[in-house]
Amino acid sequence: MNETTQASRRTAARAAGFSYLFMVLGGIHYYLFVGSRLTVAGNAAATASTVLANEALFRVGVGYELLMAINLVVLAMALHVILKPVGGNLASLALYWVLAEAILAAAMVLVAFIALQLLQGRSALSSPGPEQLLDLVGLYLSVRMAGHTISTVFLSLGMLVFMFLLLQSRFVPRALAGFGVASYSLMLLAALVNILVPGSPASMMSMQSTFDVICIVPSILFEVSAGLWLSFRGVDLRADARGLVS
Repeated sequence: MNETTQASRRTAARAAGFSYLFMVLGGIHYYLFVGSRLTVAGNAAATASTVLANEALFRVGVGYELLMAINLVVLAMALHVILKPVGGNLASLALYWVLAEAILAAAMVLVAFIALQLLQGRSALSSPGPEQLLDLVGLYLSVRMAGHTISTVFLSLGMLVFMFLLLQSRFVPRALAGFGVASYSLMLLAALVNILVPGSPASMMSMQSTFDVICIVPSILFEVSAGLWLSFRGVDLRADARGLVS
């Protein structure tokens, strides 16, 4: 491998590390300062009132989501550059799956804008009444949740393949790559359960939320760990020279 190729892969590793950290920090910031302030769980009327009263914050949240989708594309491209020599076809498949997630995330941004226009009565439809308003908010939240769940399936599949290739490559400690495989497997499981298990009573919803948290937290811990490692340690490309990468 020539020096130019090695340099580009090391640069991609740093980019992937910063993208991981941005994804985690941006997601936490969005939840604490935007999402949790706009959505009132189980109360569509209160959610509608909050959104209408905080349009600027709602638009900031939409901007956050679009920025996170762009960041995800950067992450996927960086991992593809690093891992394409390990498994060209698999790396490309993983890239396409993550790009599909980014496209769905961007589509949810469009849905958010459409919902805002409807709530404000700026569409070609007549201004919604109280009951219609509740229906619109309920539909928006349902579509948003469904879109998030489906996009998580694509994200989990793509990142799972990337982590499998990273485990094969030995560019990072095997424990870190193995943690990535396990964490994204749990994320995929949570998404599939949300798709396959229909809506249920409050007690079951509480159990499902707990299950989601148990499955998602490991991926957050991995993304922080991988972000720090790739940002400051990069990848060990000596694995190529040792013949560990096919």
